[in-house]
Amino acid sequence: MDIILLFVVGFVGVLIIIMGIASLVIRRVTGPNRDLQKRVRYLENEVEKLNRTKTD
Repeated sequence: MDIILLFVVGFVGVLIIIMGIASLVIRRVTGPNRDLQKRVRYLENEVEKLNRTKTD
């Protein structure tokens, strides 16, 4: 009985560690993409401003 309980606790611990590492990796991968999205939005706004001033 004790061995089964120890196995279950160890398995849950390993799962938590794997999820933590996966979240760090995902954050590292998606971080630069967020910066690029902000830059793309900024450039789109600049293009719209230029288009508005050109038509005026």
